[in-house]
Amino acid sequence: MNTATRKQIEFAITGMACTACASRIEKNLNKLPGVETAINFTSEKARVHYDDRWIGTDALIQTIEKADFQIVP
Repeated sequence: MNTATRKQIEFAITGMACTACASRIEKNLNKLPGVETAINFTSEKARVHYDDRWIGTDALIQTIEKADFQIVP
């Protein structure tokens, strides 16, 4: 991944009841092109590294919300 197009964003996520929930979010995000994700269940945060040539933050948010979790504004 080219470092010039590599971005990082952190999302606070609500609705995670267990580590399986965190794993589901991580799995769904990591399926997206150019995305590498780490979810911290304890802090309820997702740290996402992505290539903005392939994907934008709107798609990341939609993927989380499609899995029935919410982003804290």
